Amino acid sequence: MQLIDIIVVMIKAIRRIALVVWIVSVISLAYYISHHREYLDPANLLSFFQSFGSLALIIYILASFVRGLVLLPSLPLVLVWILFFPSNPHLVFLISMLGIVFSGVLIYRFSDLMGFDEMFARHTHSKKIQDTIEKYGFYAVTLWSFVPVFPTDLICYVAGTVRMNFWKFILALTLGEWLIVGIIVYGGREMMAMFGL
Repeated sequence: MQLIDIIVVMIKAIRRIALVVWIVSVISLAYYISHHREYLDPANLLSFFQSFGSLALIIYILASFVRGLVLLPSLPLVLVWILFFPSNPHLVFLISMLGIVFSGVLIYRFSDLMGFDEMFARHTHSKKIQDTIEKYGFYAVTLWSFVPVFPTDLICYVAGTVRMNFWKFILALTLGEWLIVGIIVYGGREMMAMFGL
């Protein structure tokens, strides 16, 4: 066996191990959070971030940028940011959007790194599916990103797996999230007041 063949086998083994670790992490986190929903409560998250004092902003931004890798929803973080800076919705909107788009790009690239495209190649690389993605992918990602009950991170994984055009994906994700995040940020205080937050 040549050195290049050994390296290829090692890379495949590492990818499989990383995939198993990721799946176990996501399932474990989902199970834990389903039994401790209070951790995603905006008031509890606000206390958590405030406990970091002057580093709160940096920790918050880092959490916003990587939370998609473990499929944590962005909505609780956006609501925390509204509570954190109630008088500066423009800053809240900007940082929320940067976090969501960066997280989406990370997920899009992560799906390729983890080998999802290889796992689903026989289902996604047919001419018919590629044509459908080319024709409707932009609209699907935009709509999916706008509807808050759909986990946006899931469509980012799918877009990366089917190798949707990267720039179309980014534009669709930004447009859909721009609309919903704008509604949440600029109407968020009123919505949270209705729910006693």
